[in-house]
Amino acid sequence: VSSVGKVVETGKILIMNRILLGFSNNIDYEISWNQDFFNELILRYKICYEDINRLEEIQSIRDLLITILFCVKNNIGLECHVNNYTALYEFSSLFEYKITHGGTAIRAGIALNIMNKSCAVYLSSYSRDIVNLLPSKIHYLNCSRYTESFPHIIVQYPENTTFNLSGKKIFSPRAERIIFVNDVINENILIDQNIIDSYFPFKVLLISGLNTIKCNSLINKNLNNLNNIIGKSSGKAFTFYEHAGYHNLRIERLVRDFIFPKVNFFSMNEHEFAGIVESYEFIDNPEFLVNSLISLRTRYKFDKILIHTSRWSLLFGNESAKFKICVQNAINISSARMIFGDCLNFADYSNVRNSLEIENRSLEFSKYFNCIGESDFCCLPSYKITLENPTTIGLGDFFVAGFISSLS
Repeated sequence: VSSVGKVVETGKILIMNRILLGFSNNIDYEISWNQDFFNELILRYKICYEDINRLEEIQSIRDLLITILFCVKNNIGLECHVNNYTALYEFSSLFEYKITHGGTAIRAGIALNIMNKSCAVYLSSYSRDIVNLLPSKIHYLNCSRYTESFPHIIVQYPENTTFNLSGKKIFSPRAERIIFVNDVINENILIDQNIIDSYFPFKVLLISGLNTIKCNSLINKNLNNLNNIIGKSSGKAFTFYEHAGYHNLRIERLVRDFIFPKVNFFSMNEHEFAGIVESYEFIDNPEFLVNSLISLRTRYKFDKILIHTSRWSLLFGNESAKFKICVQNAINISSARMIFGDCLNFADYSNVRNSLEIENRSLEFSKYFNCIGESDFCCLPSYKITLENPTTIGLGDFFVAGFISSLS
């Protein structure tokens, strides 16, 4: 177990840390966007408008480019498994990039550190790059047998991105990010229940990072361990699950069916929720959203579901209104991340609520739920943020940190 760069026994840091963040981490290569060079690559690989589709497998640099164009065309973000490891890193070598921490757990830890909240992060990977980037004030449970890492490649395209292909234009009014992954370490995560037990009691447990697993027997082992951990913490700690873009839809269904009724909070972004309800209509249609949520609760018998979108954030479930401060703080820190990126500090975070206006369209949407008057709904609007180059990487991770910081 590592704490502030030194090896210590878990019990010695137990009192200091009441938030435990799991269960995977990695290194990210954040590609520097270069519109002219992307245009050059599109010509080099002879990509035309008709080629732009969602690919079942990504095997080449050409496939990577088509996936980026598909996301721009549909103004979405994705996380995708890349079948060909060599092609992925040949692609990254074409660009300038920044090396950063990746994974919900580690980024949430960074955000909690900014908010002066103590936490511990469960590490699945402990390479030299990771060690060098570790913030000095966060405690770590080094549960990894791996000393290497397999970087995730992130492409962040800016708002108003435009490509012309075969005389046809694709355009994205909003910035988004695409994550490309081939990570054998996180595909083989096995949650160590003994390490978690030695850290008990905690006040908040974050469950995340299971989305790269592809093996049925491995995910079943992890879900069994989580069942024991959640059972032990029942009534003593909040359990918070953050969904993600799963690389295997069969595994996603297994995890979703298990997690939904087990945790206190099941959280996801707009793309992940759209994948479940098979529509984006909920973004602008509150009645559609209400019907979808009620249908999901009937099916899964969950406690609370949390949806964070670019326009609003909503918590639905038993007495959700009591957690309004959690939702607001989540919006605050993620908005600050969008503006300041990796330079965000406590002063910026503290001032964000007083310095930003509410988005009018978001306000009208959230008012619908105020009119319902139900304590099972808490919907808050997003801020109006107009930036030439907003940060889209890690917004969901910071949102999670903002929410759970108010639980502790």
